[in-house]
Amino acid sequence: LAQLSLNNPGKAAAILTHSPWTVAATTNEDIFVLDLSKVGLGRIAIIDEGSEESQINEITEAITQLTGPAVVIRNQFVIGFGTDLESIAFSLTKLEQEMQRKQLHNQ
Repeated sequence: LAQLSLNNPGKAAAILTHSPWTVAATTNEDIFVLDLSKVGLGRIAIIDEGSEESQINEITEAITQLTGPAVVIRNQFVIGFGTDLESIAFSLTKLEQEMQRKQLHNQ
């Protein structure tokens, strides 16, 4: 969040959500990045559970290196980030809908 604020003259926001379809999509241990560039979301990192310090480091790295508006902590929750809450909510809704579509398509 601090990095995003530095990149966008003091404007940064974050939403933590328990999005069931997105979190369910991370149960596959082989997945570490969701590439959703076809729906306009870019690449979203999936981070494994670990110590608080390692998760913070991985989240920071993901925010600076990936193009997507969110990071998923495997089997737990989704952190959306951006310059305002409305754009984050829109991106997280789009992510959840795409994951629901993928999960239902795979069944």
